[in-house]
Amino acid sequence: MLVYKVMHKHMHSISLRQIEYEVGKWRHTPKHMAKKGYYLTCFKSLDEARSFTRHQLACGYNYRIWECEARKIFLPRVSRLSYGSLDRLYDHLQFYTDPLWNWPKGTMMCKAIKLRKQICLN
Repeated sequence: MLVYKVMHKHMHSISLRQIEYEVGKWRHTPKHMAKKGYYLTCFKSLDEARSFTRHQLACGYNYRIWECEARKIFLPRVSRLSYGSLDRLYDHLQFYTDPLWNWPKGTMMCKAIKLRKQICLN
């Protein structure tokens, strides 16, 4: 299925810097994340990815949108983690409780994702 991934300009995931991506290569959810119910994230539409990215650019972040192919896509079934806590999934998890910190609109999870091409932000 065609989805959209928002990533840091250095080709790694926004919240999981240990996952580095390459165009045309499948990346799978790390086992330690999957055990806790967290999988790779993506957006179901380009408009939703652009909306999220525009907000992040206004905050000074330098993210890119990629068109991707994804396998086993589903809605998030777990709470969104606080920034950086995904990098420490082995430790105590911190959850957002404020409804303003819900998953961004259009967020999906998937078990595997492959970058196809970068999308122009304009």
